[in-house]
Amino acid sequence: FNLKELIRWITLSEPYSLSSRITANNRADDPLMGESPKFTHFYLRQKRAEELYESLLVATEAHKTRGDYEEQEKAKNDWMRQFVIAFGNDEGTEATTFNGTIPQALMMFNGDLIKKATNSNKGSFLAKVAADNSMKPADKINFLFLSGLGRSPTKNEIDIANKLLLARKGETAEALQDIFWAVLNSNEFIFNH
Repeated sequence: FNLKELIRWITLSEPYSLSSRITANNRADDPLMGESPKFTHFYLRQKRAEELYESLLVATEAHKTRGDYEEQEKAKNDWMRQFVIAFGNDEGTEATTFNGTIPQALMMFNGDLIKKATNSNKGSFLAKVAADNSMKPADKINFLFLSGLGRSPTKNEIDIANKLLLARKGETAEALQDIFWAVLNSNEFIFNH
């Protein structure tokens, strides 16, 4: 009857700590191919609409500036309604995961929430990062990756980001917009892994 102890046991268990990486030893364990799950690794799954919405809010620090409860719920319901319209089935029920359809991709590429998340207008998340003179460009890139993916960029990602910064010829905010847009539209952001 001790929930804290139960949660501790679960989170410290070996199955809970499994990586989602596929190795030579666990390659045959793929329930999507019709096999029985052997739980040799964590199975990737796409985030549900609500999880993705909350992830976008946290990644852009919008959760710190949200209004009262009613405003928060209205914004969330508006986005969820957009999700149902874009992804609902013939019966009008909610689809709960992103499964790679064209409307889903288009909504992530240029939907209202993504536009707000990558907006560089005064007071926005990206405007604050771009205007922070205490951070070098490399620190800003690292900050965006940590915000969106919870990890630092790889060497290859840093090289591409630096090329974007050079291509934008000093327009740091615009380059950061491109980089953050790519982070938020990556499979790593959309999947729970």
